[in-house]
Amino acid sequence: MPLESYDETEVYTVGWDPELDAAVLEWHTTPEGESFRAGQEALLSLVEDRTATKVLADCRAFESFPDQREWLYEDWAPRFFATSVEYGAYIYPEDRIAQFELDKTARRDTEVPLEQLFAEDVLEARAWLRTK
Repeated sequence: MPLESYDETEVYTVGWDPELDAAVLEWHTTPEGESFRAGQEALLSLVEDRTATKVLADCRAFESFPDQREWLYEDWAPRFFATSVEYGAYIYPEDRIAQFELDKTARRDTEVPLEQLFAEDVLEARAWLRTK
């Protein structure tokens, strides 16, 4: 089933996946500053609009992790964790250095209030979300 588009740019697509009943953020390239924030904010907006309990983030296109960690930790993450999301599946970047950076960033907070999966490919992530 195709993604129901919510927000789309050259850098990312945010949409609703009716098969998974999940909000999806797919990065098309490594985002810079404002485009990273815009993608994250669009995902948050969709989660709030749909009262989503599941999120899928496809980061395969990252060649590095955006230099927005402070904003992510201090501003965006607390608002995201206050939503209805219970499950998050994240697809690792294909680039190994970007994969390490994503891991380091995502696992910084050990008190994350949702169940998470870090997957090597989209099939694994989708299969896991289907069970939730």
